[in-house]
Amino acid sequence: MDPSLLEQLFLTGAIEFAPADRPFWYTSGMLGPFYINTQYLFGGRLKAEEFLLQIEQASRTPERLVEHLMPRIIEELDTNPSFSSLIDRAAEAIEPLDFDIISGGERRDFFFSLPLAHRLQKNHLSIMKDGSSYLSSPDATLAEPDLAGRTVLHVADIVTRASSFTRQWIPSIRRLGATIRHAFAMLDRCQGGAEVLQAEGVELFTLGRIDRSFLDQAIQSGRLSESECQTIETFLEDPMRYMQDFLLQHPSFIDQAIEQGGKSQDRAELAIRSGFVR
Repeated sequence: MDPSLLEQLFLTGAIEFAPADRPFWYTSGMLGPFYINTQYLFGGRLKAEEFLLQIEQASRTPERLVEHLMPRIIEELDTNPSFSSLIDRAAEAIEPLDFDIISGGERRDFFFSLPLAHRLQKNHLSIMKDGSSYLSSPDATLAEPDLAGRTVLHVADIVTRASSFTRQWIPSIRRLGATIRHAFAMLDRCQGGAEVLQAEGVELFTLGRIDRSFLDQAIQSGRLSESECQTIETFLEDPMRYMQDFLLQHPSFIDQAIEQGGKSQDRAELAIRSGFVR
């Protein structure tokens, strides 16, 4: 991994590691030892949360989404050297690839798809959660454009199992008549997403990977201990086994999560329904 990307992940709080006895709940209902908010690379948590709110507001009128969001993107690129440098390196990584249009999916993809479209002077395809799509050029925005003969590169914030790609982004692009051969993500969690995309005929490019090399760099920089890295590596090798081993060692964890109520209860009950808890 690029050392400057690793540094920015820690400086902006984009990556967070859990105490050994309190792993994070993921939206899938599984437990894990680290959490990544890739959007925090956009100048830290406060700026990212403010822009995420702006994205939510702009998404109410998706035909004007790029018009509403691009000025804020350009402002951050002009005033935040760290973010601008990350986007420059991402642009260098994808510029040699064959594509006409950059796409991003609602919501967090827009943190990176929009600045890359701006940097490379490409039209941007905004794919919304309701399945609608809007192609924005300097002159106009077209809803449900005919993209026959065009090639799209999809930009995501992070790839885990590529479920968003297979469920929505790839089908939406193909439904418009376009071809997708490549995808780009700021980070790959190395949990099978690249292989899922490859099976779809899509090659994944990234700026960084959460793998053993990343963990070694984190140890060398004093960000993580060897024991913390061993826990993370165990999780990456087999997330289900990590969760089951943790619950065997902490048999009251699920009951306590349910008692807490709120999001912890929701995730614990999802884990039970999904069969993650034996």
